[in-house]
Amino acid sequence: MLRERLNHLFFSNRFYKACLRPWDRMLYPIADPDPLRQERRQGVVPINKIPQVSDLENPAWRAILEDMAPLFSLDRENFHRKHWEFAQLVYMLVSDKRLHPDASCLAVGAGREPVVYYLTHKVRRVTGIDLYAGTYLGGEDEPDIPDHPAKYAPFVCEPGNPDLRRMDARNLDFENDGFDFVFSASSIEHFGNTREIRVSLEEMYRVLKPGGAAAITTEVRLNRLGRSIPNTRIFRLNDLLRLCRGVGFILDSKAIDLRLEAPFYQDPIKLPEQVLRRPHVILRYFSTWFTSLSLLLVKPGTGALRGEWRSASTLTPLDYSATVHARADALKLTRGSSLNLHMELANTGNFDWYTGGGSHRIAVGVQLRDRNDGLIDRDFHQFTIPRDLVRGDSISFQGIVPVALAPGKYRLWITLKREFITWFPESSCPPAKVDFMVE
Repeated sequence: MLRERLNHLFFSNRFYKACLRPWDRMLYPIADPDPLRQERRQGVVPINKIPQVSDLENPAWRAILEDMAPLFSLDRENFHRKHWEFAQLVYMLVSDKRLHPDASCLAVGAGREPVVYYLTHKVRRVTGIDLYAGTYLGGEDEPDIPDHPAKYAPFVCEPGNPDLRRMDARNLDFENDGFDFVFSASSIEHFGNTREIRVSLEEMYRVLKPGGAAAITTEVRLNRLGRSIPNTRIFRLNDLLRLCRGVGFILDSKAIDLRLEAPFYQDPIKLPEQVLRRPHVILRYFSTWFTSLSLLLVKPGTGALRGEWRSASTLTPLDYSATVHARADALKLTRGSSLNLHMELANTGNFDWYTGGGSHRIAVGVQLRDRNDGLIDRDFHQFTIPRDLVRGDSISFQGIVPVALAPGKYRLWITLKREFITWFPESSCPPAKVDFMVE
């Protein structure tokens, strides 16, 4: 308890303002958002920059955001710098004419980022590498991702694209000069010390064709007292540029827009307790202020494919269609007993169902309702399906639902959900309903 109180004190805005702010200073200018929004409406969004909510005002940037709409939404109230990173990565590649339909690209630290899947509809081939060791709390690197990439796809993808592999970014098992462009979304800051990060940049440079580009987003510190934070390298801008230039990269544009929008400077996200707050733009962890940074780096020479991008989205949404049937052995139970269900499921959608792992798996979700279908507990129970179900396949099996309820009449809605993503919609997957009584 004392430790928690001390942490709350030391990480509080009050402590920072009283004890640290007098010795600190911001490294970059604070901008009034109104002139910046007008600048975006009439001009362009720079390639090399930090996130600014004003980017939403730019027509070209918004066109890319709208094309990526099936993956996520981004607006002023719900702005999140990670979603900004995905749109900015594509904006960089489009602006520099890197999304040639026949291009091949490499995603370094790919995880299961939605932009990896998105680019499969824009270029010929997407290869992604990651350790996939299952060490991140958010599940971005779950071990089965390279074995079943379609399980994590936000829309229908062709088999084998993306091609996701277990590989260390510091030792890329690819030939020299093989990719037209490389991209990495918030990964290099997790690759270790300065030497290890430099090695990963050298590897990206090596596998690029001459004239190829590396589109990178990472973390940049904004204040004089800034330091790295647990498990994440927060770069000093000049140190990062020195690393990139040291391996041979040329910064695509010398200008870097580092203006901090005043409202988000005045009220930063205070980590760790405000991590879910929106808008999510500028962050403070104890004495460290930081945000995202996008850079487009070019390998000198010629040979990489360049051309216009496919601006019209061709993404096929996932069809969460299924049939669910269930019947129970007994409909009168005593408190503390279990309801034995005989289940019949059919996958009538357009994607295969995977049942292993922690997230994105398909599971049976059991909702508790009253006899008028009023919701009592949406997450009353769930159980897994015995095996994967490909499109058009069906299965029969038994499921057990423990019942620890007060006496009364109840109804179960038995349906499906994609773990941590969505419940199957009632319109395409009508729930099976089982009435029972607890005596």
